[in-house]
Amino acid sequence: PFAAFGLSVAREEAAGLGGTELLDVRQTRPWELVLGFAGGSLLLSADPENPAAYLTSRRPTGPPLSSFGGRSVRALRGRVLERLDQPEGDRTLVLDFGSGWRLYVEFIGPKANLRLVLDGVVEETARTGGPGAGEPYVPPGGAFARR
Repeated sequence: PFAAFGLSVAREEAAGLGGTELLDVRQTRPWELVLGFAGGSLLLSADPENPAAYLTSRRPTGPPLSSFGGRSVRALRGRVLERLDQPEGDRTLVLDFGSGWRLYVEFIGPKANLRLVLDGVVEETARTGGPGAGEPYVPPGGAFARR
């Protein structure tokens, strides 16, 4: 499983992308997005078997694989990554794109997920389970998130 230590390293690696425009968004696998910035690409995977977040030189092409991928492209492309955060002790990465748009990457084993959120309400998810489209975003918390 993707440990909190690995997530904090990924957060530090990606910190240099803050303040840069998101040029491209690609869904390369059902639970994976690659965000393309001028300074590099950030791969975010909520694969329950191999969750990951890391910088990559990979610039994938192709159409979105699902409504989550398509919605992420329409909502985020051209926006500036204002802040990238990891709540203390949590296995969630939060990418804040301003104007209420956030992408939550939850690295919690079999419940791993990507959630696109606008003004605190889930717009779309990569996987089912937990808060879904139209529901208020509730971060995974308590003992469950730390298992």
